[in-house]
Amino acid sequence: GCYKNIVEEVVDAAQVNTAATTVIITTEEITLAQVLKALKTSKPKVKGIVFKSQDDIEAKIDVDHQLAERLQAQEQEELFDAEKATLFQQHLKKRKKHFVAKRA
Repeated sequence: GCYKNIVEEVVDAAQVNTAATTVIITTEEITLAQVLKALKTSKPKVKGIVFKSQDDIEAKIDVDHQLAERLQAQEQEELFDAEKATLFQQHLKKRKKHFVAKRA
């Protein structure tokens, strides 16, 4: 299984004033494994820390992609309808000119 986690921190104004989460990193380089270990072993003091699995993120990306495809299809359909309306108006103008010329 994939054990990648993304950490997303949600902080409101009240938490900014009272939050006391302190993680000091003194090395120049740190690995992802070290960061994850530090996050797992430290108790988060700020409420609203959300751990999301890679599967959750991929599912959201899939839903967003499907929504984008539907919106694009809808926009294309609306554009096609507008083109049909324009062509119909042009056809009516031609018919009107034809009948005006036929009367004369």
